[in-house]
Amino acid sequence: MEKKLFNLLDRRSSHFEKCARATIERAFIFASEKHKGQKRYSGESFIIHPLNIAIMLAEKNFDSTTVISSLLHDTIEDTATTSDDIIKLFGYEIADIVQGVTKISSIPLKDKVLFFSDDEVYGERIENYRKLLIATGKDIRVMIIKLYDRLHNVQTLKYVPAERQLFYAKESIEIYAKIAERIGLNDVKVRIENEAFPFAYPDQYKKLMHSLETIPNYDPKIIQTKIAEIKRSLEMNKVDFLEVSGRLKHKLSIYNKLLHRHDFDLSRLYDLNAFRIIVSEVSECYRALGVIHSTFSPVPGRIFDFIANPKENGYRSLHTTLSDKDGRFFEVQIRTSEMHYICEFGMAAHWHYKDSLSGKYSHQLKLDLAEWNQEIKKIRELDDDGEALKYIRGEIFSEKIFVATPKGEIIKLPKGSTAIDFAFRIHTNLGLTCSGARVNSKIITLDTKLDNGDIVEVISSSRSKPSRDWLKLAKTEGARQKINQYLRGQNRDRFVAVGREVFLSYLKRYSLSLPDEHLCNSTIASSMIPYQDLNSALAAIGQKFFTPTKLVKAIFSYFSTEKKKSKTPKSAKLGKKILSNISYSYAKCCKPKQNDELTGYVTKNHILKIHRKDCKWLSHTDDSRIVDI
Repeated sequence: MEKKLFNLLDRRSSHFEKCARATIERAFIFASEKHKGQKRYSGESFIIHPLNIAIMLAEKNFDSTTVISSLLHDTIEDTATTSDDIIKLFGYEIADIVQGVTKISSIPLKDKVLFFSDDEVYGERIENYRKLLIATGKDIRVMIIKLYDRLHNVQTLKYVPAERQLFYAKESIEIYAKIAERIGLNDVKVRIENEAFPFAYPDQYKKLMHSLETIPNYDPKIIQTKIAEIKRSLEMNKVDFLEVSGRLKHKLSIYNKLLHRHDFDLSRLYDLNAFRIIVSEVSECYRALGVIHSTFSPVPGRIFDFIANPKENGYRSLHTTLSDKDGRFFEVQIRTSEMHYICEFGMAAHWHYKDSLSGKYSHQLKLDLAEWNQEIKKIRELDDDGEALKYIRGEIFSEKIFVATPKGEIIKLPKGSTAIDFAFRIHTNLGLTCSGARVNSKIITLDTKLDNGDIVEVISSSRSKPSRDWLKLAKTEGARQKINQYLRGQNRDRFVAVGREVFLSYLKRYSLSLPDEHLCNSTIASSMIPYQDLNSALAAIGQKFFTPTKLVKAIFSYFSTEKKKSKTPKSAKLGKKILSNISYSYAKCCKPKQNDELTGYVTKNHILKIHRKDCKWLSHTDDSRIVDI
């Protein structure tokens, strides 16, 4: 396998300089030594995994830094290698990327049946998804390596224990493939989906495969015949093309179209066979379109100009659907080599041939990357895991529409958005006072879904205020958060009272008393919970957005509802006293030392917590549990 990598580097000698090739070889030797003796589920040596990722990246002409980092990406996580080791041998840039990939560590799935629709499982891994997305804001190459890492893992999914295959495959489709699509790595997206589909939805996969067997048009032989026809037509009309290629539509995409659009009627799919024409200039795209339309029969309403109106991820191309003399439908995409380059690599194109793109496309890539970073910033600012999850699923990965204000400002929204979403996207106050809207000069109801190209004017009134019904109308998580925030403010006192009652009852169960409120506020503000004071946390408990256990742990650092493993020495020396055969541990709140004046607190689990005598938390506990030691 290593020969394949180095032969590939030789063939790419114009891309990888000699010094880079030497460093890649050194990284491979280093990783091989570190992973020596480690095995994958398949029984192969572990080094096969980073080696395959490096080969895939090199084949796609990613820069040498990305290739080297991919070879080393598991060394910190799975071996005794440290970040300092990587810095000494390969430099800070590579160490930062490897460390970035390491931080996106997988949370164990455990041996249980997992369904992706289960919000508890989603929530269990939300911090992982958050890290995954935030990592791209620092260096998108971290994400690139992680996506290729996932691609190789799903390629060997058959070796993974059966109880983990289902969720892992669904997660690959619903999270990783969508990230790949969003940042423009369309090839990676398709390959991840193809590999994961049979494991994520086995029954649906079998049904689709059975249906495709009945369709004569779904045949690789037809692809080659049609490529020859298209080439002949372009040559006869002297169109300067660089490449003509074709493929069968990938299976998950077919399934989704059948499921959501055509009730599993394969006869209504126009793009089972798709072809791509690459030309050198934009003008040649439209010339080629004219020639193709004169050779085959174009299907009315099936011509799309993504050159004039690019997709959100920067995708540009002409799409047309045609039928041949035998009545078979197929799709043709026409684009320039630069458009194809961006289509294949999206934002990741910055780490290919950095100077190869024209100023126009290079500038657009920078704008796309800046917009992505704004979305990542929003995720970083969301403290609540549930809200972050909704934002990721509802906005970052959703299909988008483009609407306009009466002054011509373009506003991008998730598909299915309403005037309420539009109003809150313009300004919070406009959303809070929205009473109606005009779309294309016509009055609409607030539940009307907006379409691409709509011109939207919000009608506001000082007497209009959000109601709980608005939550059913709003599509965007941003609008829903602001509506919820307004509604919570209207009922805050009631929620605080309910939360306080729940919290005090919880404290009583564990023989704890509520400390001074000022002390609580300062402790909560410096803790990791997403609230700045006691009342805010109590209001969240009152609305069941937050649990009393988390608040107790924020205030009482030593608190635990579970029995913890404690030291059980035959004899322990503490100050001048000797404790024999007693389970004990040191309290974290006051950090006692042997020379301090000490006292003990017996927990409900019969574990002795050692405190300093002057520990302020002891004044808020049950005196009967305090013992001299």
